[in-house]
Amino acid sequence: MALDDDLMFIAEEAELSCKNGQPILNLPIYFENSDGTDFPFPAYVSAYLNIYQGKGETLLKSYTSQLTRNSAIIVLNLSASDMTFGSFGKYYYELGYVYSGGYTVLLRFGNFTVQ
Repeated sequence: MALDDDLMFIAEEAELSCKNGQPILNLPIYFENSDGTDFPFPAYVSAYLNIYQGKGETLLKSYTSQLTRNSAIIVLNLSASDMTFGSFGKYYYELGYVYSGGYTVLLRFGNFTVQ
């Protein structure tokens, strides 16, 4: 992840996976600028994780209160019921944050595999 020359964040594609019905507890996801310094999350209000049937398809799950931020880290705390899906397979996710004014910044996206 990095800020480009116009100070716009460039989201990173990365795969995530989980076991169906198993919680994800205290999973830290680190964010940094291209020079290796911590990403500052300017005007941070909250974080979000959205899981879709597929890219550009139906939203299946949306999480906000289960995500917290500590410096340049977003921590996921998702219960077993949060991580229960109707079927195994590949989904699509977007992880980002909301900043003051209600605007969103996409941080990571990609395949979300449920095993």
